[in-house]
Amino acid sequence: MGTGEPFTVSYEAELDGDWIAVPPGFPYGRWPDARSWASDVAARAFGAGGAERGRFEEAALALTAGLPPHVDQVVWYAPLDGGPTGVAFMTVADHDPQVAGAEEWAVLGITDSLTPAQVTRYPSETFGQVVQSATTFRPTSGPDDQDQPVAGRIRTVAVGQTAVFYLETVSTDLALLTRMQPGLVAVVDAVRELVIEDES
Repeated sequence: MGTGEPFTVSYEAELDGDWIAVPPGFPYGRWPDARSWASDVAARAFGAGGAERGRFEEAALALTAGLPPHVDQVVWYAPLDGGPTGVAFMTVADHDPQVAGAEEWAVLGITDSLTPAQVTRYPSETFGQVVQSATTFRPTSGPDDQDQPVAGRIRTVAVGQTAVFYLETVSTDLALLTRMQPGLVAVVDAVRELVIEDES
């Protein structure tokens, strides 16, 4: 979670449907360990048993291995219709006075895109707007760049009172990214910023 003096910034997000927030560590809430969380998630999705539940539980468990550097939350796109799953990474950053707003955050640091960034703005009652950028790049490079797979990157950004929230996902399955795009906007729009005055 980001920090901004003299405040501590945290957040919460209510997710529904095909989106699941992965706990950042264990014990967490009522779950003493990762296996108990994965089992609970699978039971809510598929009931008492069956092969689908087992696969879902193992996939959920794999996501608890640890947060990547500079990531505050892993959000899992896991449609119950059995379609492809995806993972998005939420980062909470301090305001940077040199970055003007959500549109600039949506493309900040992206220098490897093969195509101009497609930037879309969505109205938000909480943030005023949520901004989403779509870019493409080659995850690997070599002497035959044209033969390397192309990946898509979707970054979804909202600027809060004291922090910036951005959710990013990358995949070579461009059709999957297209299906995820509306949900990524909904996840960011569901964030509620908690600003706690630092009494220290």
